[in-house]
Amino acid sequence: MAVLPMEMYFNNYVNMTENIPVIKGPGEGTMCLAVVAQVKEIRENVGMADFGGLTQEIRLDLIEEPQVNDWVLVHTGFAIQRIDENEAHEIMKIMAEITEINEAS
Repeated sequence: MAVLPMEMYFNNYVNMTENIPVIKGPGEGTMCLAVVAQVKEIRENVGMADFGGLTQEIRLDLIEEPQVNDWVLVHTGFAIQRIDENEAHEIMKIMAEITEINEAS
């Protein structure tokens, strides 16, 4: 199964409102989530992160000793947790599966 570029996921299933990703669902409620990104550049406590082709500025205040190429979970514009590369790819695979399910319905 191919992993969809993150911008396709964002465009089809996520509203980006004030840098908060919100899943669009068939019900009345919505759900905030953390999104996988890779840190590409660091300037003090601010990083540029790659969200699968979408580059966005994120805050790194909550990550101890962030490094370029770290994989992180980002919520409301803040990197909230460092994850390993295998976990990052597994999460992106799951998000692609969710996208396929949503497209089929």
